Amino acid sequence: VIKEGKDWDNPYEVLVGSKVYEKLKINLGDELISSHGLRETGQSHDEGTFKVVGLLKPSNSVIDQLIITSPESVWDIHETHDHDEHEHENENEHEHEQEHEDEDKDDNREITAMLIKFKSPMNIIQFPRQINENTNLQAAVPSYEISRLFKLFGFGIETLSYLAYLIIIVSGFSLFINLFNSMRERKYEMALIRTLGASRFQLSTMIIFESLVLTISGFILGLLFSRFGVMFVSSLMEESINYNLKSLKILNEEYWLLGLSILIGIVSSLIPAIQVYKMNISKILADA
Repeated sequence: VIKEGKDWDNPYEVLVGSKVYEKLKINLGDELISSHGLRETGQSHDEGTFKVVGLLKPSNSVIDQLIITSPESVWDIHETHDHDEHEHENENEHEHEQEHEDEDKDDNREITAMLIKFKSPMNIIQFPRQINENTNLQAAVPSYEISRLFKLFGFGIETLSYLAYLIIIVSGFSLFINLFNSMRERKYEMALIRTLGASRFQLSTMIIFESLVLTISGFILGLLFSRFGVMFVSSLMEESINYNLKSLKILNEEYWLLGLSILIGIVSSLIPAIQVYKMNISKILADA
C-alpha cells in the first residue's frame, strides 16, 4: 500500500519500502543509481537514474526492504550499458553486433527471481511442488523452510520449553515456602490483628492477596524483561540481516501464562491461608 506518492507509470520510476527510506532518508523525487555485485567491485549504472515516485507503508514483510520498479526499467538500463561499452569498436563491427543484439533482444530479457503471493491456501501447496517437479526452476515457501529449520533445531527448542516449565514449577514451590515462612514469622502480628477485630476469613484472604500480588508483579517484570530482550536481539538482527522484531504486543499465549501464574499463586497460598484460618490466638499471645 502506498503511503505517499503514486505507483510507477513510466520506466525508471520506483517505489521504496518503508525500511529503506527510513534508513537511507529517501524522499519523493529523489534520484537513485542502479548497481549490482559486491560493494567494492560492483557494477554501477551511472548512465541511468531512477526517480522515486512513491513511498510504501510498513507491511512487516520483505517488501519493506525493497526498491520496486518495472522489469522493463532493468532491461532498458542494461541494454543502454551494453551499448555504451561497445562504442569504441569500429562501425562495421558495431552494426553487426547491433543486428545480433536486436535478434536476441527478447531472449536476453530474463526474470531471475519472483516473489509470489497466493490468494488460495491450496496454491501454496500445489504450485511450488509443480514448479520443482516439472521445471528446472526452484520454488521455496518461507513458512515451510522455517518449519524445516525448527525441526533441525527442535531438540534445543523443546529443551528450552521443558526448562521453562521446570522454572514455573520451582517458582511455585518457592512462593509457597516464602509465604509459609512469612506466616510463621508474622504469626504474633496476625494474632494481634485478630484481637483488633479482624476475622479469620479476612486474614486468610490477606495471605491469598499477598500471593497474587507477588505472582502478578513477577509476571509483569518477566514480561518487561522479555520485551527488552526481544528489542536487544532485534537490534542485533537488524544490523546483520536487516530484520527486526519490533512488534511488542502481548501474545495470546501470554494471556494463558498470566492465568497460569494466578492459578499457581492461589494454590501456593492455600496451605498458609488455611493455617492462618485455624490459628490459636490465645496460645500464640501466651507464648509471646
